[in-house]
Amino acid sequence: MTVDRNGNPWLAGCSGPVSTYDVATSQWISVAGTNACHRGMAIDHDDHAWVASNSPCGLVEIDVPTRTLVAQHTLAQCSTPIGVSVDVDGFVWLVDQQGWAWKIDPLNVPAMQNIPVAGDHYVYSDMTGGQLKSVTPRRADRAGTATRTVYARDSTRTSIRAALRGRMAASRLP
Repeated sequence: MTVDRNGNPWLAGCSGPVSTYDVATSQWISVAGTNACHRGMAIDHDDHAWVASNSPCGLVEIDVPTRTLVAQHTLAQCSTPIGVSVDVDGFVWLVDQQGWAWKIDPLNVPAMQNIPVAGDHYVYSDMTGGQLKSVTPRRADRAGTATRTVYARDSTRTSIRAALRGRMAASRLP
């Protein structure tokens, strides 16, 4: 389960499609083409949901604003994907219960990196801290009414891609 920037909860279970509850219309909406056994999920800063999938084994990518399936990504090594998290640099992390993790650049998913991690791992939480840092707290305006703080974002996809590619090239694996 996760929540998008509009406050809509998103759910993925081990039976059925990925779904969201639209709080504005009070309606449940299922994402077509996602009927499977899912585990953890997270939403990145570009409004894509990433969902661990056990059947088929892989990673599901969903466009949150349009509520449509972008891709079912296959993994070179896949046993039981459990947890998904997005770090502060925008990388998606997928943990597999059998002893490895995947570090994924959302703008270049096929170049994902496999990182061995000793032991069995059963993680659904925000293991990178990136989701917590994406929270925009409510603050009170002068009248005492709660308002949402909105931060400006660069909407130019090209510059975002360039920035993420530079970070990926400069990053060192843990």
